Amino acid sequence: MRPRLRAMAGPARAVLPDPATRAYHDRKFSVLKAMQAHFDDARRLMAGDTERTTAPSGREV
Repeated sequence: MRPRLRAMAGPARAVLPDPATRAYHDRKFSVLKAMQAHFDDARRLMAGDTERTTAPSGREV
């Protein structure tokens, strides 16, 4: 069974992070957190709750 598993997996290699794309991914993560906060607000509104969430940027969504 082992040789068949190795044949399906292919050669192993490590993928190292690229420091040049760090700022892009940081911004993308900030957008994701803001979208999650917005979705939480929509869920609360649909449930009849009036409480609002503050977005990660500190501004109210």
